Amino acid sequence: MAKAPLLLVFLSVAYGCGSRHVGSTPLCRASQLRAGQGRVAVGLGNRLEEVVFTNVGAAPCLLRGYPTVTGETPAGRRVVKALRGGTYFGRLVPAALPPGGRGFLDFGTANGTDCPRRPAVIARYTDLVITLPQGGRVRGENVSITEHCSLSISQLGSPEPPR
Repeated sequence: MAKAPLLLVFLSVAYGCGSRHVGSTPLCRASQLRAGQGRVAVGLGNRLEEVVFTNVGAAPCLLRGYPTVTGETPAGRRVVKALRGGTYFGRLVPAALPPGGRGFLDFGTANGTDCPRRPAVIARYTDLVITLPQGGRVRGENVSITEHCSLSISQLGSPEPPR
């Protein structure tokens, strides 16, 4: 029985989960996180929009899982429909964030050129609200994302290291 927790710790270190202490690090609470606008990147018809989470708490915390995200449309509705499963730009893995440390949430969409039958921009979502998998909401008051054709979402975490 004692081998299972040891195996989980070994696997989390081997697969780049950010820290040797991932298994003992408590999940991030909404009060520990601040959300900000991240980078935008493009590649081969894909577009990445990123939300950056900073641990503003006094203790390390674990950022992981799929959140629920809503944003305000120009019509004033709160909605975001994103497919889970990651983005073209790589996988995010659980991350142990030290105080001041940063983790991410990636949104993937087309760059607007690959939508022959749909409008180039379906929606621009502003003032995002991110509900963590374990509960609690983090507001990104100046954070926005743009949907072209479709929208996919990563897990919370940090980029998976190259193998």
